[in-house]
Amino acid sequence: NGSFPSFIRGFDSLHPLQISMHATHDFSSFSLRHAVESDIAFLLDLRIQAMGPHHRAAGVVLSAQEHEQRMRDHFECAEVIEVEGAPVGMLKVLRAGLDWRIMQIQLLPPHQRRGIGGQLVRTVVAEAGSAGASLRLTVMKANPQARRLYERLGFTVVSESAGGFQMLARDDTLSNAP
Repeated sequence: NGSFPSFIRGFDSLHPLQISMHATHDFSSFSLRHAVESDIAFLLDLRIQAMGPHHRAAGVVLSAQEHEQRMRDHFECAEVIEVEGAPVGMLKVLRAGLDWRIMQIQLLPPHQRRGIGGQLVRTVVAEAGSAGASLRLTVMKANPQARRLYERLGFTVVSESAGGFQMLARDDTLSNAP
């Protein structure tokens, strides 16, 4: 399908999705696969490593049970991000009719700020644009780097709560997605 970004190979079957990206001095390839029950321990550890600094900065304290509850919310939408066959993150996108929501993007700290998150968001934007869907997400106020990434990728703040910003992909972002 020519309407999807050129960095996607073999898009005829959405999973596993093979994406190649080129960072400043590093060439990485990663893939996505549906999360399964045996991923739970990794996903809980990932959540604590990826979100812990932001939770601490925001003064948010969650129990192990609360972390697991949030990780299991819409678990059927969760995909494990792998680099060289090893799990390094999770992407969770709720595709509900024409109202899509990026629920979570989490990467282990050594894999953050290497372009993986940006490639994933661009891919989801392209999918939403092709489907004619809106795309939204929430980002913690304590995570300004993520907010800046989403703004660079065409999202705009539409509302604010005590702990976060609700963001929506602009219509021009969705209609111009590769």
